[in-house]
Amino acid sequence: MPVFIIMILLLVLFIIIPVINIHLFIKHRSNAHLYFIHIISGFIEAFLFCLIMQLSILPASIRQIHSFASRLFLLFIFFTLLLFFFTKNVKKLYMHIDSKLSPKLTDVFQMIEDAIFITDRNGLIVNRNETANFFVTALLDTEKSSPTKVSPLKVQTLSELSLLIVRKLSTTDKDIFFKSLEAVQSAEQIELNIGGIAYLLLLSPIYTGSKKEISSLGINLVFHNIQVEKELSFSLESQNAELHLANETLKENIKIANTLEEEKERLRLIKELQDSIIHSIEKVTDSILQFKKESASKTILDHQDFISTIAEKLRLIFKEVRINILKLSNKK
Repeated sequence: MPVFIIMILLLVLFIIIPVINIHLFIKHRSNAHLYFIHIISGFIEAFLFCLIMQLSILPASIRQIHSFASRLFLLFIFFTLLLFFFTKNVKKLYMHIDSKLSPKLTDVFQMIEDAIFITDRNGLIVNRNETANFFVTALLDTEKSSPTKVSPLKVQTLSELSLLIVRKLSTTDKDIFFKSLEAVQSAEQIELNIGGIAYLLLLSPIYTGSKKEISSLGINLVFHNIQVEKELSFSLESQNAELHLANETLKENIKIANTLEEEKERLRLIKELQDSIIHSIEKVTDSILQFKKESASKTILDHQDFISTIAEKLRLIFKEVRINILKLSNKK
């Protein structure tokens, strides 16, 4: 009986478990679960080896060591299995929480503020968001030829949508719009004024296939409302123009103020010059009057000296006048 058990254990140890590991390596990509399986299989092989050694004809002390080792490996197998199931359930829990908290792509697509239309290669609109429906509704509501309420879902092709848009465009924008729709080979953008509202239209082709064989699936149209940006841009340009005008006016006012200040300074210097000349002349006049009173007792030599003194004083006065006049001329 022990021989039969040993043969079964050897079969499991050296054939079945290695074959399972090789199969898992070939058929599945490496991941955490696969590593757990390999670790568990290694512990199982060690446990089976210890069981074989227990059943073999060996001294009792050696069999006790293998008995302890087999229990230890069995304990490792148990904890590894617990860790395996724990990580698996935690991952499922995280995925469940993430799916609850993370928004769906369809919800995000519907919440985008731009009007998005996706058409196939035949021009049929295969998908659109809520903003696109509001966009079409606004176009339909402004139609004079549509007295009844029409659902935006009635517009199902690119040609029908283009017809609604073209009626709101100027002649120049019509040419640009039709030219952009003729052949959309790469992503491009154009600016349109649709019914008095500025839009930035982004067109991009949708391709599929490999690099050698690429086929077009359709077109993606995004209408981005830039009316607010346009108004802000115009307002900013107007404010810049007003600011430029105010700066120029301020420069002129500063220039006038500087001129007035210079004129004020010049008048002050003229006043000081006048006061100085008057004061000097008054002093000379007083000297002449005083000498006239005492002229009876003066000699001819005294008269000559006095005349020389008066002439020198007058010369100094005129010199001062010339210097001040030159200063005033330089300040102009």
